[in-house]
Amino acid sequence: MEPLLTSFHLPLTTHHSPSTVEKRRNRATLPPVSALDRLPDGSATSPQGFHAAGVAAGLKDGGQLDVGVLVSALPCAAAGVFTQNRVRAAPVLYDEALLNERPGRLRGVVMNSRVANACTGERGLKAADAMARAAESAFELPPRTMLVLSTGVIGVQLPVEKVERAIQRAAKHAGPAGGPELARAIMTTDTRPKTASTTLRLGGTSVTVAGIAKGVGLISPHMATMLGFVVTDAVATAPQLRAVLNAALPRSFNAITVDGDMSTNDSVIVMASGAAGNPALRGRDLAAFGGAIEGVCAALARELVRDGEGAATGGAR
Repeated sequence: MEPLLTSFHLPLTTHHSPSTVEKRRNRATLPPVSALDRLPDGSATSPQGFHAAGVAAGLKDGGQLDVGVLVSALPCAAAGVFTQNRVRAAPVLYDEALLNERPGRLRGVVMNSRVANACTGERGLKAADAMARAAESAFELPPRTMLVLSTGVIGVQLPVEKVERAIQRAAKHAGPAGGPELARAIMTTDTRPKTASTTLRLGGTSVTVAGIAKGVGLISPHMATMLGFVVTDAVATAPQLRAVLNAALPRSFNAITVDGDMSTNDSVIVMASGAAGNPALRGRDLAAFGGAIEGVCAALARELVRDGEGAATGGAR
């Protein structure tokens, strides 16, 4: 089957002017997204048992959504990949440690835009921890079960109290319809939300895979300036998630570039709740599951490329 999309290299000027964007084909190709049974109205809450919300904390101007929470009713297996930049944001350090500590007992992620919490020192590390604790408290979850993602301007301290109040509001109205709000809450230079979702059958059981992403401001091979989050209700182990995510990256997020720079906050995380109750993954089912993860990642990467005009504002990560 012919690939639906070839990846692009998008060189930008130092001012990130959208008028200078030139799309040029390279040899890397994204997999055939058309082969997915895509959900027309899918979101991060399409998989069973996931609730989400997006709220305005006042980090952005004009009451725009800038804090989001995604929570699973069940403990999740999880895996992640992160920036290769030597300078790494506080949320990246926090998430790497938590995934090493509890790869099979996580419950969700709390996100913010406008402030990257990068190059913020010890205070930034404490702010990432405070975000996670606030979400765990608001949703009455066990400690050390929430991941943290931040995106926005580098070198600015996160206004923790604003974010904590926003998380409390998010907990009050989070629900299965909150996926679109979540996708909007993590936007920075993006001109539109980026979501993708699909369904497949594993061992006779219907399973859903869904994802959201943001980014385009500065994009380079090896994930680029972006956040990606993929969730599924499939039964899968953390080692399986690590394997399928690593296999998916070369033909999705690692196949696109804008200006050759990598950010401090680049992160892609995948979580599996097991709510679908499918049999243990092996053989053809494991391969099909990996294909679905790759397809969703490729669809999100395609949206990043299409939204190159979102790079009109410099300085966001």
